Amino acid sequence: MNPNDVVQNIIRILRTEFPVLLDIDLKPDTALLSNGLLDSFAMVTLLASLEQDYAINVDADTLDVMLFETPNSIASIVFDPKYHMKG
Repeated sequence: MNPNDVVQNIIRILRTEFPVLLDIDLKPDTALLSNGLLDSFAMVTLLASLEQDYAINVDADTLDVMLFETPNSIASIVFDPKYHMKG
């Protein structure tokens, strides 16, 4: 899995799921939380997409919200082995 591809897919998901972001020039280091571009509903929606796309399993209650600050930091969730499904 190429990290750049994962980040680009996250940006694609953000634009698809949240049309309000279509006019934003999203980059890998765009501040999503501190700029008010994501809320808790958006984080849960994005997490569900990541779980489906990358076969990961994340407990949203224990996840550090700051991982949703940028597309780059969101990608770190995908690469963290503790979230990979066993099987």
